[in-house]
Amino acid sequence: MGNVASHTRLFEVFVEVLDGGGIGAAATRLGMSPSAVSQALRRLESSLGVELYQRHSRPLRLTDTGETLEPVIRTALNSVAVVRAAAAELRGVLAGELTIAALPSLAVEPLAGLIAEFRTAHPGVVVTVDQPRTRSIRAVADSVRDGRVDIGITELPSNSGGLVSLHLEEQTFFAVFPPEAEMYAPTVGIENLLECGLIVGPYWEESAVYRQLRRLDQRIDDAVTVRTEHRETFIYLAAQGLGAAIVLPDRARIAAQLGCRVAQFDPPTVRQAVVISQAGRLSPSARAFLRICRRHAAHIH
Repeated sequence: MGNVASHTRLFEVFVEVLDGGGIGAAATRLGMSPSAVSQALRRLESSLGVELYQRHSRPLRLTDTGETLEPVIRTALNSVAVVRAAAAELRGVLAGELTIAALPSLAVEPLAGLIAEFRTAHPGVVVTVDQPRTRSIRAVADSVRDGRVDIGITELPSNSGGLVSLHLEEQTFFAVFPPEAEMYAPTVGIENLLECGLIVGPYWEESAVYRQLRRLDQRIDDAVTVRTEHRETFIYLAAQGLGAAIVLPDRARIAAQLGCRVAQFDPPTVRQAVVISQAGRLSPSARAFLRICRRHAAHIH
């Protein structure tokens, strides 16, 4: 099988090709030529005695054997990273990398502030924030469970079976209506949304907001007017009169500057932001980040 260092590098190439969208993109990020990446993959297959990739598929796809070994290889890489980080911790300094998967709507608040506090305390750790393979709530928990990342920032409920959840904060949503909407009260109800129509994301039906509104009125299922993956455009679409958007306070403030009508819900519409992790596979950096999350949660409450 060869030495640990050489196989660790081959494992890293294997994962980079999978996550990066192919050999060319992986080569750029790894600082290697595409032919060197291809050779590394062949060496890994030769060492393991199996074929990992379908030779003539475009884009590159794993064989059944490759799909079976993928999580094992990721676990092995994670174990090496944990050992390296533990050694650094014994030397009195945290180093290495902390990987986090987050829902796009949570990447600003609370995640940005948590990362800033963490980096101030541990400048030797590189923090990488990954977007899960899809923007669904389930995908964040899957990334943590599969060992793709150390930490997940998501909302409840998620498919977090087998994972440890820590409640971070409760977030309150606002409704953003087109500028021409007739608003006579500082709060709105579901009837206002049904009348105006909704601008939502592709995984709207998985969200806590959807579940709360649907409990109030099942007609919300037929209220969608625009569905887009580009959440940052919600308020601009609302400003063009294409429907109402449901956003957090920072986007609501920008929407008001665009001339949109902004109101709170009655009853309030909220979600619980949580951090999730694998209890038995925490690197020193992940443990340090969770300590910051606990302080944040204690301060909020």
